[in-house]
Amino acid sequence: MKGIVYALLGLFLLFSCDSTSTDCSAVSCLGPPVFNFEVLLNNENALENGTFTQEDISLTGTDANQFLLDLSSIRTNSGDITTLRLDNANWEPKTYTLQLVFGSEFSVDLQIALRLSQGDCCGGIPVLEQTTIDNSAQSGNSDGLYSIVLN
Repeated sequence: MKGIVYALLGLFLLFSCDSTSTDCSAVSCLGPPVFNFEVLLNNENALENGTFTQEDISLTGTDANQFLLDLSSIRTNSGDITTLRLDNANWEPKTYTLQLVFGSEFSVDLQIALRLSQGDCCGGIPVLEQTTIDNSAQSGNSDGLYSIVLN
């Protein structure tokens, strides 16, 4: 009789466990987007040749005060380059309409559309839906950076 009780108890425990929950302990989720822009003027990197310093560059537009804008060196397939890094610790699922201003001569319109990721383990993280530079949809290259060509 004890054997039947233990068998029934075991079956009860087996079927009462939630087998639909996902084990996320081994999942590594990507974080929110960070943008690196190579700024080209006359086919040269205008951040490396001294044409523009960080003090020459400003950002205006949707929640512009929440953005971090700084110069950064990143490694690419063709070597290290200096980029303009754009980051936001408070990304939200919406479209940001921004303008990068370089000195008094150049400005570039940016639109960054974000949505929240889906899924059991990595859901709710802001992810990039689309980036537009001067009304042209863009995608980062294989090194994950974008090019801004100043004219």
